[in-house]
Amino acid sequence: MLYRVVYNPAVYNDIQEAVDWYNSQLPGLGKQFFLLLRETLKALPHSANHFAVRYDNVRCMPLKKFPFLIHYQIIPNLKLIQVEAILSTFRNPVTWAERTSKLPEK
Repeated sequence: MLYRVVYNPAVYNDIQEAVDWYNSQLPGLGKQFFLLLRETLKALPHSANHFAVRYDNVRCMPLKKFPFLIHYQIIPNLKLIQVEAILSTFRNPVTWAERTSKLPEK
């Protein structure tokens, strides 16, 4: 089943922070991160069910070559994928806990 993908507005901040950080480490690395992320997100509607539920209804899709997870929920009756966050696996788990406390009930 093909799903439509929507993004929590906070995801755009997640992406910008990661791109800025990678560019500060090595010029152009942020662009590489962004291009890989974009390709991975294009594949999400086709492979959303391939990833296990990690907590509550949230699944995580890993990003190849970079230590990031795409956190998303599937809402089957709406044929929708809600991308909630794109976070580094090195970040404090409290970051995700704070984000989920603001999510609406599905």
